[in-house]
Amino acid sequence: MRKGYNAKVKLETYMRVKKRLEKEWFLTERRMWVRRWVRLRAGIERLEVELGRYKGVKRWNRKCRWCETGEVEDVYHLVDRCDKWSEWREGWWGEVKRIEELGQGGTG
Repeated sequence: MRKGYNAKVKLETYMRVKKRLEKEWFLTERRMWVRRWVRLRAGIERLEVELGRYKGVKRWNRKCRWCETGEVEDVYHLVDRCDKWSEWREGWWGEVKRIEELGQGGTG
């Protein structure tokens, strides 16, 4: 990890996902997927965790507006836990797996 990144809350998602510098698998895919994934990874998707930041809402009060779990609406909630997006998530992770297999020489 690069020096100074630990102090940057904005890079929290990036640091959790990115382990080494290399070309990303999703850059060769459809533009829609690239745009969505980049926005999620960069922390600029319109999630409550980000929107509340500009409104002065404490992080723990930036609740998901889609479900009733009471969890903070951040990237991890969206892609792993939110009840509202469970069907979408299954299709999305299937697409991610297919793309990764293609990138590793699989037949997908």
